Amino acid sequence: MGFQFKGSMSGTEIIGIFMTKNEAEKVAKMALLKAGAINKF
Repeated sequence: MGFQFKGSMSGTEIIGIFMTKNEAEKVAKMALLKAGAINKF
């Protein structure tokens, strides 16, 4: 997490901290869908 802040990411840009890769990918895809960057999940 420290590296994310050092890389200029703000707290509002960090969606969450996940225990599994599958969980992180699911949330990332949902965020991309909401932002209009992808058309289907």
